[in-house]
Amino acid sequence: MKVVLTARARADLAEIHDYIALDSPQYAARVSAQLLVKSYELGQFPKIGQVIAKFSNPNLRERHHRNYRIAYRIKDTVIEILSIRHVARLSED
Repeated sequence: MKVVLTARARADLAEIHDYIALDSPQYAARVSAQLLVKSYELGQFPKIGQVIAKFSNPNLRERHHRNYRIAYRIKDTVIEILSIRHVARLSED
């Protein structure tokens, strides 16, 4: 399946990178790359993530990597990455 990052997910990833880069540009690049790899792996394994409990929709799922949640939607032949958030910020969603 094709994986597409929404504008919000791209903005989230840029924000994560920029925040980490304040302390370590190298680590920021590594974390960003890891989050992208985890996102694109969903194209091969779309149901690897858990259903997001508050929505009870089997097509709305989340996958965790370290302290980050990758929220995504399975839609026909496309995986839409909806957001990439640090778990400490989930209450803002």
